[in-house]
Amino acid sequence: MSAKQPGKRNSFLSDRQSLKRTLAILLIVDIFLFLGFMLFQRTTRSANIIYEKESRYHYIRVVDENTIRKLMFTLSPGAEIQSAIDLDSPGRHVLEYSRMVFASLAFVQQPQHILVIGLGGGIIPSTFAEYFPSAQIDVVEIDSEIVEVAEDFFNFRPSARMSIIVADGRVYVRQAKYKGIKYDIIVLDAFNGSYIPSHLTTKEFLQEVFFIVKDGGCVVSNIHHGNKLYEYQQRTYSEVALQNYIFEGTSNAIVISSQQRNGLSRQKVKKKLFQLQNQFQFVFNLNSVGKMLIEKPTWDIEGDILTDDFSPVNILKSKQL
Repeated sequence: MSAKQPGKRNSFLSDRQSLKRTLAILLIVDIFLFLGFMLFQRTTRSANIIYEKESRYHYIRVVDENTIRKLMFTLSPGAEIQSAIDLDSPGRHVLEYSRMVFASLAFVQQPQHILVIGLGGGIIPSTFAEYFPSAQIDVVEIDSEIVEVAEDFFNFRPSARMSIIVADGRVYVRQAKYKGIKYDIIVLDAFNGSYIPSHLTTKEFLQEVFFIVKDGGCVVSNIHHGNKLYEYQQRTYSEVALQNYIFEGTSNAIVISSQQRNGLSRQKVKKKLFQLQNQFQFVFNLNSVGKMLIEKPTWDIEGDILTDDFSPVNILKSKQL
């Protein structure tokens, strides 16, 4: 019996050490849970829903988080931010993609006629109006509630040379085509939550859009590159446009497309953006936008494209890709 006592003592000591380790791990877990809870509480307090309403097309939410005001189109916790402003510095462009839109100025330095499809908070048309006061700017927004929200919460004030048209983007493009209206820059920024409405993604729609672009003009498209729809969009743009310049941000890509046979080199685009920043002294920095330009697109152009007869947007949405 006495020969077995040290073994029991060692086993007892080992059990005590194991218990101590377990308690230490539990304590660390508790600390992290507490810190996480405090961070959640802090975030919850700093994020304040100041407006929400269900319109015909969206569930609209306006949320203030510290000095940042955000526009969202869904109740989902992972809701995509459609537009955002810094209340202390409204001109600085909080969202990466909205800064990238102005890379279009490397292709059209003095736009006189601009079309924006999709208003959001109105940040993009407001910036064009600020720096190009003589330009005629037409903004097409399908949801009249969004127009009111932009005016009431995002300081959107249409200028004297800005027209707000409440209509479907594709219907308006077709009407402009019949009327012979043409634009220097067309911005496609219509989203329904995380996805572009399917009828605004197809080859036929893009062909109609290019029909109303002036010679030397460009089309600027805001698209997500974090889902499988991006592959279809790549092939569709390659099918329709002769030149495609891709600026890739964290989750969005801006595709600037034109029908110019002799396109600008990537280096020339970056140089023009540098010159434009010096000329206009934008609050946001066009030099940093130039760094987002992909030197050579790596698009896989083999496969299906988006057409009016084949547009898998709704299927992809249902799979949450």
